[in-house]
Amino acid sequence: MSDKGLRAVRSRFRCVCGRSSGGVLLLLWLVLSPRLVVSQQNSAEEQKLRQIAAQAVTDLGIHYYQQQNYRKATSCFEDALRYQPGSETYRVNLAMAYLGSGQYDLVVARLTAKPPLSQFDERVQTALALSYFAMGQYRQALSPYEALAKAKPEDGVLQLTLAAVYALDGQPEEAEQILKRVPNEPAVRAHYHVILADAHRSRSDGQAAIREYEKALAIAPNTPGLNYRLGALYSDLNDVEKAMKLFQKELEVNPRNPDAHFSLGAYSLNFQNQLETARQHFQRSIELNPQHLEAYLGLMKTSLAQGKPAESLQLAEKIQAVGQENAELHYLKSRALNLLGKREQAESELKLFEQWREDAH
Repeated sequence: MSDKGLRAVRSRFRCVCGRSSGGVLLLLWLVLSPRLVVSQQNSAEEQKLRQIAAQAVTDLGIHYYQQQNYRKATSCFEDALRYQPGSETYRVNLAMAYLGSGQYDLVVARLTAKPPLSQFDERVQTALALSYFAMGQYRQALSPYEALAKAKPEDGVLQLTLAAVYALDGQPEEAEQILKRVPNEPAVRAHYHVILADAHRSRSDGQAAIREYEKALAIAPNTPGLNYRLGALYSDLNDVEKAMKLFQKELEVNPRNPDAHFSLGAYSLNFQNQLETARQHFQRSIELNPQHLEAYLGLMKTSLAQGKPAESLQLAEKIQAVGQENAELHYLKSRALNLLGKREQAESELKLFEQWREDAH
């Protein structure tokens, strides 16, 4: 195939990238199908086509990744790696998509597979450190965290995290040595306990997490986010009253916390049936974070409870791009459509609800 022909193919790929992954895959099939006899006969030209194909789906994957649609990003990066299986860049891209979706075991498997990566750059070290930490494999997390801390000695949070990893790995002396080198300030010391608490929480050790969060609050009571995190833990333990007091305290410290507003809205809706109070909190949460899907769902529920199904559908349209794979969104749309007498559309939404609920499991 001539260079002119290759440029034409590249142009076609760029057009399709803005549409859908299905369109890209169809075009890939057309480009690499047996009908292109010339490309099959010439391995160099076939390799060029594979490079174009891999770059096309990579561009689309990056688009999805930036939208935090990690499922679609993963699919694109997997396709890119199939076309260029030896590419370390595409391998790392896929690992980052796994990281975004919380599939930490797959991150580690992809980045530590053979053949080994030729370079463990900051992105790779960060992905490994976060994944080992999240899985509670603190001994394995030490190496990447040490490398990152050495490269960025001025990064206080990184130094505190390394100290926490040593402590969690049963090496308190090493942790203390690092803590002696960081500023002896309340905010810094409190953050150390927050890191420990987050680790305990990720391992479902709620009581240990509570102890660390309370230590942090005792050191720096006006730290934004602390009351909210502690409240979320008490909510998980079904101590709703204590959780709500902590969420209210969070708003005294940081009135712009969208998650605290959402949590108070959910409490007002589900436990107190105070619909207007719930509406105010959900609306404020959305004002502070226009992509807050849970707040939109809460506001949809409030609208339905107030007999406003048309308003509920309008809210669904605003968040459709972010929530199209959320089962609850389709369930609430089905309820609203039923109330409006649109039975066929309601059935379609109910089927989507069942589909995404099954996929989630």
